[in-house]
Amino acid sequence: MLDTVNGTMISQFVQGSLNNMWGSSFESKLDNVRMLCTDSVVYMISAGRILKSTFPKMLHFTCLAHALNFVAGQIRKENPYVDSVISNMKKVFLKAPKRIKIIKEMCPDLPLPPAPVITRWGTWLDAAFYYAKHFDEIKSVLSVLNSQEAKSIENALKKFNNNYNIKDDLSRIYEHFSIIPTALTSLQKPDLSLMESFEIFDAVRLALRWANCENLEDKMEKVMDGLGTCDLDTIRNKNFFLPALMTRRRKCINLLTSPQLT
Repeated sequence: MLDTVNGTMISQFVQGSLNNMWGSSFESKLDNVRMLCTDSVVYMISAGRILKSTFPKMLHFTCLAHALNFVAGQIRKENPYVDSVISNMKKVFLKAPKRIKIIKEMCPDLPLPPAPVITRWGTWLDAAFYYAKHFDEIKSVLSVLNSQEAKSIENALKKFNNNYNIKDDLSRIYEHFSIIPTALTSLQKPDLSLMESFEIFDAVRLALRWANCENLEDKMEKVMDGLGTCDLDTIRNKNFFLPALMTRRRKCINLLTSPQLT
C-alpha cells in the first residue's frame, strides 16, 4: 500500500513493479511498455507524464467510460430542477412499503421508481428517463398519497404540478441523452476493441452536438483535452485489438506491455 498518493509515488510503484518482474532485463525492455490506461484524476495524469520519460514508446490514455461519466455529471448540473425532482422522488418511495404497495396496485406493469446513486455511473440519467417515460403514471400515484404523511410527498406534488414544465425537461433529457447509459455499459465490456470504444465515444459526441447544448459541448471538449498526455490521433491510429483497456476496473491502472506491438 502506498503511504502517499501522488504522481511521483504512482510512477515509482509502476517502475518498481516492472523492475521486480523483469529483473536484470528491465533496462532492455523499456520500449516494450506501449500504453498506460488510468482514470483521469490529477495524480494519474502526473504519473503518466513521469512514466513517459522512462518508457519512451508509452502512450498514456484515460478511461473513456470515466471521461463520459464526467459529461453525465454535467447534464445533472445543467438541470437542477430535474435533479431536485429525482432526489425528492427517491425519498418518497425509499423504505416506504405502503407507498410501494399503492404504486403496484395502481400501475401493476410499472417498474418501481429507481433509487439512483450519484457515484454509480449512469443511474441519475436512468432515473430521469424513467420519469420521462412514466410521468403521468407517477403523477397519478402521487395524487392519491397523503401529503401530510411526509414532506417528500408534499414537495413531489408541488414539483409535478408546478407551472415550470418539468415534463418537457425530462423528455428533452431522454430524447438527447439516452445514448449515454448504454455507452457507459458498452465501454465496460471486457472484450471491446479499442476502435469500438472510440466509435461509441464519438457517437456520444455527435449526440451532444445534436442536443445543441453549448455547456455540454464545452464539457466534452475539456474532457477530451484531459484524456491523458498523448495525442488522441496517435491512439486512434493504433489499429490493434486491445481487450479491456477502456473498461472501468477496480484497479486504477491498466498497463500494456508487449514486444509484438509497433
